[in-house]
Amino acid sequence: MWKRTIVSAFISGRNCNRSAAEYLQFARGLLNANCPKIIFVDSEFAMLMGDLENLKLFSCNPNEFYLSGATGSFKTPNFSKINGNYKKDTLEYLILMCNKTEFMREAIATNPFGTEGFVWVDFGMKHVCPEVSDAEYSGLLETLSSKPLLEEEFRSVRIARIWDLEQQPSGHVLYDIQWYFSGGVFGGTAATLIEFADKTRAKCLEIVDEHGLLTWEVNVWYLIWLENKELFFSYHNWHDVRLLTNY
Repeated sequence: MWKRTIVSAFISGRNCNRSAAEYLQFARGLLNANCPKIIFVDSEFAMLMGDLENLKLFSCNPNEFYLSGATGSFKTPNFSKINGNYKKDTLEYLILMCNKTEFMREAIATNPFGTEGFVWVDFGMKHVCPEVSDAEYSGLLETLSSKPLLEEEFRSVRIARIWDLEQQPSGHVLYDIQWYFSGGVFGGTAATLIEFADKTRAKCLEIVDEHGLLTWEVNVWYLIWLENKELFFSYHNWHDVRLLTNY
């Protein structure tokens, strides 16, 4: 029945923008959705979550993320050039955002539900569609998980597009957030998602090494798209419920 596993993550203490309680409230519909789910959490947050149907929790240590070792104040001396929300866009938060493709890599390697497809959904994504009830949100995720795989999912990463990909960057391509893609939802099948993870890792390390900073995952993905357009199949929407309904 299930065609895709929903993959997500929550690591507490990455920024001061929202509390863990707020994230849990946003994620109620995700946690209650009756479809395969893999969620990566830190050990502290895992204690707040009980056993739920069709949910596999993976406890992880953010200090072991590859970018945690590759960054740091002496390796990212230019991080202050990032023009973000200082309460949210911390180095620790951007490390987590850029680790989404690594979470997908591990989900694919373990695949406890035996699905052919995988879709990343941000843990707090419901904040962009507050008009949708928790039950409706669960239903949207169940529909996404059960509908047949699209042909393009076998050869590319299906990802939400916000801006026209042919327009010039707004501001600096590293210092200012670029909304060509939404980071909230993307998916596909094993081979292309692993290739996407490999290219994201390589590009992040290149940025750290050459520019002494880390940027948003969506900026990284735009830079990858410039060099690997065939890897992406984008669908148009905005930061709202269409991230799920248009997938």
